[in-house]
Amino acid sequence: MILRRLHLSTGGESHGRALVGILSGLPAGLPMDPACIQKALHQRRTAGGRGGRSRLIEEDEFRFVGGVYQGQTSGAPLVLEIPNRAARDWEGEPQPTVARPGHADYPGMLKFGWPSWMPIAERASGRQTVLWTAFGALARQALQHLGIEVLGFVQSLGTLKFRDAPARNPDLNRLRQQCVTSVFRTLEEKEAHIHEELERLRRAGTTLGGTVRVLATGLPPGLGSGMEPHLRLDVRLGGSLLSIPSVVSVGFGDPSLLASQTGQQVLDGFDTQHPGKRRSNHQGGVEGGMSNGMPLRILLHCKPIPTQRQALPGFDPTKGETRPAPYRRSDWTAVPAVSVVAEAVTALVLLDVILEHTGGDRWEEVISRFKAYREHLLSFRSSPGETGRST
Repeated sequence: MILRRLHLSTGGESHGRALVGILSGLPAGLPMDPACIQKALHQRRTAGGRGGRSRLIEEDEFRFVGGVYQGQTSGAPLVLEIPNRAARDWEGEPQPTVARPGHADYPGMLKFGWPSWMPIAERASGRQTVLWTAFGALARQALQHLGIEVLGFVQSLGTLKFRDAPARNPDLNRLRQQCVTSVFRTLEEKEAHIHEELERLRRAGTTLGGTVRVLATGLPPGLGSGMEPHLRLDVRLGGSLLSIPSVVSVGFGDPSLLASQTGQQVLDGFDTQHPGKRRSNHQGGVEGGMSNGMPLRILLHCKPIPTQRQALPGFDPTKGETRPAPYRRSDWTAVPAVSVVAEAVTALVLLDVILEHTGGDRWEEVISRFKAYREHLLSFRSSPGETGRST
């Protein structure tokens, strides 16, 4: 994940005793609501298309073991632990050597020199995103104090397409209510069609990909920077979202439309009738590596989960043989769960960019400075000739 003010590190294996995450760089005094964090973990765990381990075995109960004082961040690194109920002694089990297509098995075995892919898969697993979800839920709480909302939902599953949100003025609170009532996290009711498609996949022993839309509203113009590539908002968000297993591409706004239409059609000209307003939001709220004041719109493409019950040809590098890839318990689709994780990752990156922008060791300083920045923007736009850079 591409963070500059914050620093996130995780430890533990997917089937180890516990997963542990450390998030440093948070200011002191940020209120924390554990119920909101637990709710996000529940949404990730019970998202449609999940297998037995996620829905029936793991409970994803967390506890803070450092960095908390009187229900707020203390300013020290925030340490979080999530035990694994499905823990097992994976070192004592038979070690698989046949690399599965689509996984980290083959390149990981060659890179690290292990005769089995178990130690690679334990860290490359999507199970690791449970920690990102927890920290991201906390980040979303912080953003709400600043007037910013973030939402992730499913745009498509395979060939099934679902309703998108308005590009210019989405009501994220209303959309969230629609989204959370759907087990597949869509903005419309097509549950029967989705269940039919997943049943077809189950019979065929295969999996399904799709797309996820992430939105953020309330962002002022000027977050990020176009002065250096690594400071660009789109680079920081794009690189972080690509770290989610199954995500294969990240685009902003309407990527296919931007690539196929003329600049006159899609470059979000200003409205001549309403000064400072845009006629459209095809670029997704980002221009020149900075937020432009329009809602942030991100589109993620997710591949099918690599684990296949109908075995694909695998390869055993220890013997130089092509053999059927082994099957382990798997989900049917990760896309609804990815929408929860992507929401969390986006919130973390946005909070990181804002903390870098404001500085401050106390949360009240962050709020005050961010409010002052908003007020500066309002005064600048109302009388630009008088409030520009002084000489």
